[in-house]
Amino acid sequence: MKRRIILHVLFSLALVATILGRAPQATGAQTVASGTVQAWGDNGSGQLGNGTMTRTECACIPTPVSVSGLSGVTALASGDYHSLALLSDGTMRAWGYNYYGQLGTGTAPTGGCACIHTPVPVINLSGVTAIAAGGVHSLALLGDGTIRSWGENSQGQLGVGTTTNSATPVPVSGLGGVTAIAGTTSAWRSWATAPSVTGASTATASWAPVRRAPISERRYRSPV
Repeated sequence: MKRRIILHVLFSLALVATILGRAPQATGAQTVASGTVQAWGDNGSGQLGNGTMTRTECACIPTPVSVSGLSGVTALASGDYHSLALLSDGTMRAWGYNYYGQLGTGTAPTGGCACIHTPVPVINLSGVTAIAAGGVHSLALLGDGTIRSWGENSQGQLGVGTTTNSATPVPVSGLGGVTAIAGTTSAWRSWATAPSVTGASTATASWAPVRRAPISERRYRSPV
């Protein structure tokens, strides 16, 4: 059967899903079932999703381990210390650090580790076609071309017109017909590709989506 490998790598961890088939079987190793996920790297916040967490100076697992309870995975994303999976039925699972509500469980613990070591459902979401993660926020593109966002929002990265965090997915303001989404871990930003965005282009911070100026309209202070 034809197989497709999806690899998602961030500075702290790597995630790999085998989709539409089975990976080659190595001597002494089990075949990876279709739609399951393997993870390795930093596990200080349970972001590898194998039911464990290592709170030591080196919280690393250098070889792949199975992410617990996942099947039918079609896409992966990871933030600084949390991980996301899109399932074939259009729902999502999340695991890892949840202090800002970036797992989308409806609650954001205020004490202790605030970590969830195994995948849990992201609430109030269905019909998801693409996913993305910022450092401590998460994004989902729905089949109707709208976006949901949740997690940390101190810089307005959820795009809802406020700077209030959300532990549940909320609609991004003023966007429709979106075809692609992205988040950044090095800055508090979210991106979307859409036919139009309400408002003029800007280079300043905004709590709601604004148009990104075309390359021909941009001005740089140094060569690029």
